[in-house]
Amino acid sequence: ASFQDLFNNISSPTISLLAEVTEITGDGVLFKGIVSVENPNFFEMSLENFTTRVETEKGESVGEISKLQGKILPNTTSQFAFNGILSYDALNAKILILRFRGNAGIHMMGIDKTIELSTMAQIPIPDIKELLFHNESLGITISLDVKVRVRGFLTTIGLTLYNPSKIPLQANDLLCSIYGLTGGHQKMIAQKSMEPTSVEPVEVDYLEAQLLVPYIKIFTSGTKKIFPDWFVIEIEGNFSLVGVNQSIPVSINATINPHLLRS
Repeated sequence: ASFQDLFNNISSPTISLLAEVTEITGDGVLFKGIVSVENPNFFEMSLENFTTRVETEKGESVGEISKLQGKILPNTTSQFAFNGILSYDALNAKILILRFRGNAGIHMMGIDKTIELSTMAQIPIPDIKELLFHNESLGITISLDVKVRVRGFLTTIGLTLYNPSKIPLQANDLLCSIYGLTGGHQKMIAQKSMEPTSVEPVEVDYLEAQLLVPYIKIFTSGTKKIFPDWFVIEIEGNFSLVGVNQSIPVSINATINPHLLRS
């Protein structure tokens, strides 16, 4: 058989891919992966004219990858590493689909032939908490200042926030509560929302809420008694990236011994 006859019986290579998100940066969401091409033929081929697309379940394009090209070795599987970047909108998707389409080319001994190749894979939607903080965590501390006023205790609750990530974080839905805790029973004393704030990368921000707590609320805050076992200050909220639906819920509390009010 002639070389021409052999090339007329070319077997189509098979292609597969794996991809994962690796990091969130100020430019977007980075991901990387490997394309594997199994070539069953006895001759070398080339990876050509590949186009890629990362899309959501709605078909919206949210990413691109680096240029993909190289030699497909004969009678073996060749692997091609790639990397890419997603927009923050990708974090709002339910499904991320990575599509590859291109050609395997044969250009030798007067033969010019291409075989279309295509494949697709899902990219798992990442948890922003894992990508943002790695082995670190948000730094949150509560401070308290109480002043006696004619109508009650003027209570200033401070919240110090440290953002260990490389991305500005938005603090939303911040709610400050003071309640009495007697055994397993809670009795609300006062509650106030705190203003949303943005915490810059690797920086500390401070915000506070002032609550005027009437004396009657304090002296009736126990369950079946005047004072509770403990006064509890609790702050709850959510942290997220601007424009991203995923959020990181946060709750922190501090306890105060009621006997401090008697001394």
